[in-house]
Amino acid sequence: MRKMLTLIIMCISLSSYSQYNSYEYWESRILSNLSFNEIRNIIQNESFTKYYNKKDIPHQIIDTLKSWNKDFSFANPDETFRSTDVIRDPKMPCRQIMIILKSSHNIFITYKHGGIGFHHHILWAKFDGENLVDLWIGVTFKEINDLEKVKLLLSGDPENLNTNIICY
Repeated sequence: MRKMLTLIIMCISLSSYSQYNSYEYWESRILSNLSFNEIRNIIQNESFTKYYNKKDIPHQIIDTLKSWNKDFSFANPDETFRSTDVIRDPKMPCRQIMIILKSSHNIFITYKHGGIGFHHHILWAKFDGENLVDLWIGVTFKEINDLEKVKLLLSGDPENLNTNIICY
């Protein structure tokens, strides 16, 4: 009986782990804006510390994004990135961090996304200890490089931050 219980717990744990690393799981949550009211509340009510270096992004976020696209990477604000489709260096990141905002359990990352169709992203992630438990990504053409711009952007309609596809 004890072995059976252990096996069931292991299966549930593996299922939960693979669920949180599944593109389909996050795609569904992001496109339906399931967490948007929580996100809006968090950005308005929590205190954040500002960072500007990709080393300050928790590895769980990078690991998740790399599981969707093995070539995913960021440039720091002072580093060159592929801002247009004219720059074709495949080793150069096509995303550049603008600001990273961290609180005790939440992180917002805003960044530029170059290549064809230059635009900006806002990414929110929620942690429970070391575990990534929620994630949302929005798209905009507005530059969002400080806390007040993030607050303003998130005070609007979440549908204005989606393209009905996951673009990150």
